[in-house]
Amino acid sequence: MFNITRQQFYEAGEGRPFSIFLNKSENAINRISKTYNEIEEGEAVALFNSDGYLEVGLNNANAESLLGIKIHQSLRIEFHDR
Repeated sequence: MFNITRQQFYEAGEGRPFSIFLNKSENAINRISKTYNEIEEGEAVALFNSDGYLEVGLNNANAESLLGIKIHQSLRIEFHDR
């Protein structure tokens, strides 16, 4: 979970396409899902949890070991021109 709220994300993005990057990876998440089940098993997902904070994980897999996500992890969000 990251300290980015749904409101902060959508205000900053202003409806623009985006890419979310973890750990200097060039593999990006390009959409916000409503649930983990919206994506294929083992794929990375970004969603807002019930408290409204951005969460990144894997569907039916351990995100910490496979994505290298740790406590105090940072991420990069790039908003693109339309």
